[in-house]
Amino acid sequence: MRLRRLLAAVATIGTTAALLIASPAATPAASAATLPSMGVQFHGMWSSYDDAGRARVLDMMSAAGMQWVRVDMAWRAFEENGKGNIASWYVDRADSIVNMARARNMKVLITLLDTPAWANGNQAKNVPPTNPQDYADFAGWLANHFKGRVGAYEVWNEPNLDAFWSTTDPAGYAALVRAAYPSFKRNDPSALVVAGVTAQNDTDWLTRMYDGGIQGSFDVLSTHPYQGPADDAPETPDTGQWWRMDHIKAVHTLMVQRGDGNKPIWGTEFGWSSHANAGGEEPWMLGVSEAQQADYFTRSVAWFAAKHPYVTQLFWYNDRDRTNGTTQDQHYGLLHTDYSPKPAYNAIKAMLTGGGNVQVVTPPAAPSTGTPAPAAPATPATASATARRKGYKLIAADGRIFTYSSAAAGSIANFAVAPGHHIVASAGTKDGGGSWSVTDNGAVFSTGNAPNLGGIDHLHLNRPIVGMAGTPTGRGYWLVATDGGIFSFGDAAFFGSTGGMPLNKPIVGMAATPSGRGYWLVATDGGVFAYGDARFFGSTGGLPLNKPIVGMAAAPNGNGYWMVAADGGIFAYNAPFLGSTGAIHLNRPIVGMVATPSGSGYWFAAADGGIFAYGDADFLGSAADTGATFTAMVPAA
Repeated sequence: MRLRRLLAAVATIGTTAALLIASPAATPAASAATLPSMGVQFHGMWSSYDDAGRARVLDMMSAAGMQWVRVDMAWRAFEENGKGNIASWYVDRADSIVNMARARNMKVLITLLDTPAWANGNQAKNVPPTNPQDYADFAGWLANHFKGRVGAYEVWNEPNLDAFWSTTDPAGYAALVRAAYPSFKRNDPSALVVAGVTAQNDTDWLTRMYDGGIQGSFDVLSTHPYQGPADDAPETPDTGQWWRMDHIKAVHTLMVQRGDGNKPIWGTEFGWSSHANAGGEEPWMLGVSEAQQADYFTRSVAWFAAKHPYVTQLFWYNDRDRTNGTTQDQHYGLLHTDYSPKPAYNAIKAMLTGGGNVQVVTPPAAPSTGTPAPAAPATPATASATARRKGYKLIAADGRIFTYSSAAAGSIANFAVAPGHHIVASAGTKDGGGSWSVTDNGAVFSTGNAPNLGGIDHLHLNRPIVGMAGTPTGRGYWLVATDGGIFSFGDAAFFGSTGGMPLNKPIVGMAATPSGRGYWLVATDGGVFAYGDARFFGSTGGLPLNKPIVGMAAAPNGNGYWMVAADGGIFAYNAPFLGSTGAIHLNRPIVGMVATPSGSGYWFAAADGGIFAYGDADFLGSAADTGATFTAMVPAA
């Protein structure tokens, strides 16, 4: 049931740099969208399962929050001995699976495929029936047998591949659907009929399917939006090629053009295979690590919700790793072959049920202990004899800005913050020549060469804004809310959010990668969520903290980050630990930090404007005597 090959041209197709965020309007965060209903491909009809194994899989999938199972059933096995001669053993197995799923409050999608030898001149099962009405007649029997017990019936599987439909003829497939649709609906009126079922988002084939007269003969259109190349991240933007997951928007456009824009799309197979790459694999045979598989799964669900809301149902392929087929075929499972859960199972369970620690990450480049480096005695640094060219700005809750650098020491600016609101976060341009600040209700202010691209203070927010980050071009920025909902402006692309996930602790801040093609979110417990090209290097999500995390800073090379707690404790991951105030009594809590351009130093600031400088970060002044309450810190030129 898994796509086994793609066009060879995939090997030469590169990825583009960013998702579509070109206008000042905010990108809707996943928190504002409804997650698709989730299901899983279950090969329960296969002989590799016994009844105990079937029950075990269904128990685990139900516990993970899966609402549907997709079960492939073979017409060839039902009527193996001739038309109307139904094999009782196969019916018994099908009944058992449907009843077990229903007992666990899971709906069933039956995919009916494979031609009996008697129906195609004794040819292979992938050869279409000579008379489509033979399929339609059995479809009527099947629908009558399962009437009221099955949620949907899907007509065949991947008919655009000769492995399943030898002619790959969309007109012939359309004729099959036209014949089967009234039989399904007449015998089980409440069930949906699903058609299309293409490998990838094959809009060329689907266009010809429509030309073959399929309109009016299905309730749902399905595709199998696997990513191509097969190790690409879900958010990789469409390049006009049907093997891109994001090309599903072209499928929807086709449906709109053909008058079916009100019909949903289901992704009835998708996933990533978790296996090592030996080198030289074809693009469609590439694997990912188990950690990446988990990351991509949860990211893709949130991404579909935010970018493609017409996709109302997704089915992960598949329930458990296999022992047959290619290496690629064998490792799509949410469970290992021994039924033990893979990280992808735990991640989707946490996302759908809140029953685990949701941490959407990309795999670490190197093992991390998750423990901060030993703290050195920390005191505020004294002024350097050789002032460096970079400095910092402190932003007060009321909108005042205090700039400390060799170019503008002690200068003051001010924002007109609306009554009842306050500045919660800021971000600076890469050259330090400008900055943005955002209030809790999403109003954005800018200074210097930072363009103001708009805010979201005109919207009703589910949760308040707590953080922001700027793109390296200085022409865009992201805002993040406490639930991890992301709002993107200018050339800041949306790569994912935690907006639709249950979190152990609220999000408190974010940082962007140097490329601008990814970002990290950090929660108060130090849980780190990585999106786009942001790599996960470690977190304090499972550690007891003396004080909550209040902010983070990315290493300038993008290969690490620091997190700072309210007591000035520094947690360094693939970045140098240069000192902290974790063992010092502070007058006011720490509110933020900034790294030096070299990555060999950092500053962090307290709410009273006190500055602590480490490594090659020079002390250039503080605002401790201003009486202001500070909430953010950004670099300055």
